Amino acid sequence: MGPSVPGMHVATQALAWPRMRALASTVTLLVLSVIGSGLGPFAVVVMNDLLADRLGEEGVRYTVSIVALTSLWSGFHYLMHYLMSARTMTRGLALRDGRDSR
Repeated sequence: MGPSVPGMHVATQALAWPRMRALASTVTLLVLSVIGSGLGPFAVVVMNDLLADRLGEEGVRYTVSIVALTSLWSGFHYLMHYLMSARTMTRGLALRDGRDSR
């Protein structure tokens, strides 16, 4: 899945109320499984088939290039969201505990 998954589970468990932790964990794992393990490979195969119709054997090269660029974009996207969430994590934990975060 990736190096960000443990941190995501920790944040999910930390921000969820105790009685909602199981549901929060279930939803997180469901989304990861459906999108990451289900739709990801399917999208690559569909893209490869579409490019193979137009470009022949060169379609595989372009598919791999597009997947690599998508991985770079998602890594940058993850980093930006990680930095933005660092600002709001303290506030979210304070709200969960019923404290004033100001």
